[in-house]
Amino acid sequence: MKQFSSNSLDIGHCLKEGWLQKKSRHINQWRRRWIVLDKKSSTISTFKHKEEYKDPTEHISMYALSFVMPLARVDSVQEESKEKLYASFCVHCTYGHTFEFRPVKGSRNRAKSRNESRHKENSDIEKYERQESTEMEESGEDLALPHEVHNEVIEWVESIQSFILSMYLNSSDFSIFVSPKCTTISEVDLSTQSKTPHPIKCLALEESLNRHEKPKKKKKIVKAIAVIIITAMIIIT
Repeated sequence: MKQFSSNSLDIGHCLKEGWLQKKSRHINQWRRRWIVLDKKSSTISTFKHKEEYKDPTEHISMYALSFVMPLARVDSVQEESKEKLYASFCVHCTYGHTFEFRPVKGSRNRAKSRNESRHKENSDIEKYERQESTEMEESGEDLALPHEVHNEVIEWVESIQSFILSMYLNSSDFSIFVSPKCTTISEVDLSTQSKTPHPIKCLALEESLNRHEKPKKKKKIVKAIAVIIITAMIIIT
């Protein structure tokens, strides 16, 4: 196992890593970064170079995250008269910052080339698809993203969410709210500041309270009867 300086990560604790584009918070520019989900430090760290786990450009604490979700919108970038589409996901922190990520351009280009090669033998299909894409652009509809790009976004979102859930489930000061409206893991709303505990823990808490409440009520009744009897005996004497 490789070891680095104090400003480095132990690669044995990386749960997921890879190239993503991260939008800067100040000038809103997309920059290519090597992203690492680290178990030991419970952080998402960003680096300028691949597999060089030192001098991270940013640390995002898992304990500060309020939610992680894929964005409904699709980012379109006009470059060399060709429109490139990117799926994105955002990481929102409880202290107000939002970090946006998306797959790097290479992933989009590779997916596009693979998609085009499948239809290379049939020019009629290619012509039809180009015509359909043009019609969708003119109508303002979102173009369909290649499965490779979309799946990459979902994989990152699910990896981060799963890690956060496991982190808090194993925590003694666990306090997390999962919205009942959620239908998939990508829609889970995570809030470390919520006073409402996880439904499973909530049920367990209610059960434990009910178990202790009944004996307490019986003890109170017994004490009340004893006080009445003692008071009556004192009055009689």
